[in-house]
Amino acid sequence: MITEPVCKTLLSSRFKLVTALLMLVLICFGHCEGASRPNIVIFLADDAGWGDYSHSGADDSMVWRLKVQTTGRYDVVVEYTCPEADAGSLIELTCGRGRVTGSVTPGWDPPLYTNQDTLPRPRGESTMKAFRPLKLGVISLTKGEAPLILRALEIPQKSVMEVRRITLTLLDEETQP
Repeated sequence: MITEPVCKTLLSSRFKLVTALLMLVLICFGHCEGASRPNIVIFLADDAGWGDYSHSGADDSMVWRLKVQTTGRYDVVVEYTCPEADAGSLIELTCGRGRVTGSVTPGWDPPLYTNQDTLPRPRGESTMKAFRPLKLGVISLTKGEAPLILRALEIPQKSVMEVRRITLTLLDEETQP
C-alpha cells in the first residue's frame, strides 16, 4: 500500500496532484476484505525523468514511503525509457533491508506521441510515449513501513532513465515462526 509519495520537489501540476489524490483514495477504499493478502503494488511516477526530482547526478533518488502488509519476496519491474547512448547505468532499489540492483539496458527512447488525445490509455494515466518493462529482479520485504528508494549507483553516460512505474508482485509469502 502506498502511504504517500515523497519527492525532492513538489508536483507542479494540478492534474498530477488530482491524479495522485484519486489513486490514494482508490487504494485506501478499494481494499477487498475477502483478500488474504495483496499481491501487486504499483508506484506511478508519471513519466518522471531522473532530473525531475533533483539535479545533482549520482545523488539523485526517487523515494516513496511504503507500508508492506505481507512479508515475502517480490518481483520488481520498472517501466522505463533511456536513450541508447545512455544505456548501462547501474541502479538499485532498496526498502528496509531488501535490496535489488540491475542495469538499465537495452536503451529505449521512442519519440513522443503527437496524437496523445486520441490514444486509448488506462484510466488516470497520461500517455506521452511507449515505455518498456525492465525486470530488475527479486527483493525481500518485511512487513512494516519503510522508504522505497530508487537510485543510480553508476552513471557511465549523461543520464540514467525516465521512470513511468514500479510494480512489485508478491512471489511467495514468508511465514513468521
